[in-house]
Amino acid sequence: MLHSLQARKHKESAEEKQARLESIAAQDPMAFEKDKVKGAVRTDFILSAEIVAITLGIVAEAPLLNQVLILAGIAILVTIGVYGLVGMIVKIDDLGYWLAG
Repeated sequence: MLHSLQARKHKESAEEKQARLESIAAQDPMAFEKDKVKGAVRTDFILSAEIVAITLGIVAEAPLLNQVLILAGIAILVTIGVYGLVGMIVKIDDLGYWLAG
């Protein structure tokens, strides 16, 4: 959090911004995309594991069948919620592209 606050105070000069943009443009787009997807999958896995751990902690005293059903229900709801949100963001991005062109 401190890094975030300090980054706001630092104003990027035009030269620094141009160098950063040129660095990004020089990257291989396929490698860049592959790296982004790899990071997203890792983040998704970690969040899923945390949700499973929290859910199991909450229903620890329940019978096994209830634990399985509750965990499955939470998994379905989280999947629909997360990927629904991602799909909505993609569609909004497509809408912006369509409006710009």
